[in-house]
Order: sequence, then C-alpha cells, then structure tokens
Amino acid sequence: MKHRIFNSQITAALTKLVRKVYEIDLVVFCRLASAIDIGFLEDLKEFTKLSNSVDPEPRRLDPQLRALYINLQRTGLAGPKRTTGITPITGISFEVTELGQIFKKCMNEVLT
Repeated sequence: MKHRIFNSQITAALTKLVRKVYEIDLVVFCRLASAIDIGFLEDLKEFTKLSNSVDPEPRRLDPQLRALYINLQRTGLAGPKRTTGITPITGISFEVTELGQIFKKCMNEVLT
C-alpha cells in the first residue's frame, strides 16, 4: 500500500512536468523519468525526505545515508562531491546533483 501512495505522488509530479507547471526542457524530463525508472522506490522516498543542507564531511556521514547516496549515483540524482583539491583517503563526500534538486523540488511540491 505504501508503494502505491508514493507511486501516485511520483505520477502526480511527472504529470505536472508534462503539463508544463515546471519549466524544464525535454532532456531534463527524460533524465528524471530515467532516474525514476532506475531508482528503487524506497531510495527515492528517503531521498525526497532529506533536507537540502550541506552534507557533512565523509567521516561524519551516517552509514545509511552514505549507502543511499551510493545507490542514487546510478540514477544521477546524487554523485561524488566535486572538489578542486585532492579527495581525502578517508572517504568520498556526496552531493545532490542539479537533477536531484529538480526531483526533490517536484516531489516536495506534490507532497505539501
């Protein structure tokens, strides 16, 4: 039952995209559709709940949150943090991509 509710919320967000409520181009729409197709519903649901605050350093990143970001890399919604320096050996930081921010914005508007 929970999956059906979240599925309908994703459908509502995509419907708004199709009706041009959000101003995005076809390429971004296709990338969002692909991300939703590739991602697991539970990961997408948890991702939607995350705040948009800056992620902590790798040593402080919660193991479950780290696993979520790793899972979402293949969707394009999250990825390794881009830095100008050398990545510390202790781990890699993650960030929400531009596509991930668009997805979260769409979903948060549907959920509120």
